[in-house]
Amino acid sequence: MSFWEKKKKISDLVIKPSRDIIIKRSRILIVDDEDPVIIQSMKGAGFAVDHFRDIGDDNIKKIDNYLYDLIILDFGGVGSKFGEDEGLSLLKYIKRVAPATVIITYTSKSLSAKYSEFYQANGGVLGKDAGITESLEKIEKALEKAYSIDTIWLGLLCTLNIDKDTDKDLKLQDAFVRTVENKGQDAKSEFMRKIVKLGITKTIEKGVEIVISKLFFCALGV
Repeated sequence: MSFWEKKKKISDLVIKPSRDIIIKRSRILIVDDEDPVIIQSMKGAGFAVDHFRDIGDDNIKKIDNYLYDLIILDFGGVGSKFGEDEGLSLLKYIKRVAPATVIITYTSKSLSAKYSEFYQANGGVLGKDAGITESLEKIEKALEKAYSIDTIWLGLLCTLNIDKDTDKDLKLQDAFVRTVENKGQDAKSEFMRKIVKLGITKTIEKGVEIVISKLFFCALGV
């Protein structure tokens, strides 16, 4: 790229995977200390969904390694491993280690102002008493967000400790878009090499690679 050539941005890409592809590819986790009423309806609608009563040493790696695109998170009775604020403590942990994961908060309780952050999850709030149709529509909308290039890109920036709209972000966007437009046989590996060459990181950790894979799925369907 010449000095005067305009840098490309992810907004230059027109990407929106179809509903069927998103449902077929996505993985959803419900974290609830009770048996969720909605889970059978979700499976019946074609969603791949798991249920954990809490997150602990036996399953935490599934969060850390971005196994799930969407997490539906209860407040009460979960998250004690991460702090005193139950589901809010777990929410903060997920946002820190897996920022590209979309979270719907799922509760029937009315929480005090102390826990207001729990209602500010990037996937919105779903009441346990919501109807099946409303619940499935909200879940589909959250999955669309999980597979939007903007959400995944912000997750990549967070994982790489890069602030949005900085020079590093703009250089990374340019490298990604040019790699996508070239449609090389090994585009993902090429982009990871560019990340290292730009001096953003010396090695590509597993979490970063998983987010990059999701980016290229959205952009190229691979």
